[in-house]
Amino acid sequence: RPDETINDFVVTKEGLFFTTVKNGVEAKLFQVTDQTEKRIKVPKVSGQIAISAKGKEDPNVMVSIKGWSSNYRNYLYHTYSNTYSSIDLVKKVDYPEFENIIIKEILVTSHDGEEVPLSIIYDKNIKKDGTNPTLFFGYGSYGISIAPFYSSPFLTWIKNGGIICVAHVRGGGEKGDAWHKAGFKATKLNTWKDLIACTEYMIREGYTSNKHTAVYSASAGGVMVGRAITERPDLFATAICKACFLNQNRRESKFGLSSSNTKEFGSIKDSIEFKNLYKMDPYEHIESNVKYPAFLSLVGMNDTRVPPWMSSKFTAKMQAYNQSNNPVLL
Repeated sequence: RPDETINDFVVTKEGLFFTTVKNGVEAKLFQVTDQTEKRIKVPKVSGQIAISAKGKEDPNVMVSIKGWSSNYRNYLYHTYSNTYSSIDLVKKVDYPEFENIIIKEILVTSHDGEEVPLSIIYDKNIKKDGTNPTLFFGYGSYGISIAPFYSSPFLTWIKNGGIICVAHVRGGGEKGDAWHKAGFKATKLNTWKDLIACTEYMIREGYTSNKHTAVYSASAGGVMVGRAITERPDLFATAICKACFLNQNRRESKFGLSSSNTKEFGSIKDSIEFKNLYKMDPYEHIESNVKYPAFLSLVGMNDTRVPPWMSSKFTAKMQAYNQSNNPVLL
């Protein structure tokens, strides 16, 4: 399917069962028997569905479902009766304080007309007055999708008046391999421009303002965060990077990082790929006399994958060039 990716499958006595995910956030379950395909309804709306079976001689399927506001629930799907029974080993805890949470899955038009999936999670009692603290979360590398996940810290943030926005930017795998390649090497700019478009949408719709926006990511997500705040420093109040790639040009020469990263972002040994690396390098795009948002970088001093000097260089340069009074911390 052009708008869905296959996520899981299993063979049983009653045929092939498989799951798909649309835009990285809407999971579905299907059964195929005698070349006939039908969709199987699951007990509740789900962002992730995992399936398993005892073997090819057993007709039933074990189904685990999960979403933004509900943790894993495990069921046994009885094929012959088309019913479910709970198979959780322990009683699941309910959280009534999270019952008023609303989840919106929308598409936002990016700079080039592409429609970017955006998950908006908030309490139904918020007002669209532009004052809601809004945390943007994304990644956009290696074809990795941000599937719906249950996070009590995120939900507590929402319960206390905040909004969570998960931007499914290009470079991830939410729409399949083409979505990955659309935020890859020469097309990497789409990754941070998609985030910018999602942020502009939330401000335009009155959910928040540039005085109440924060963006967070880790590792390769630092390209998205770093380039978003260097290209549009006026759009964000705060940025947080955890062990992030923030100096792509020096990643290869100073640390000899693995070929997998070179395959994803490019090599300085190639003149064309070097230009692409320069465009996506947050450190190289810090400019003097610019008012930057508050910035917090978290590193591991013994990190063997993302060396702390990247964050140190970025933080030091931003401290030296920043014309705002916002803190810039390592």
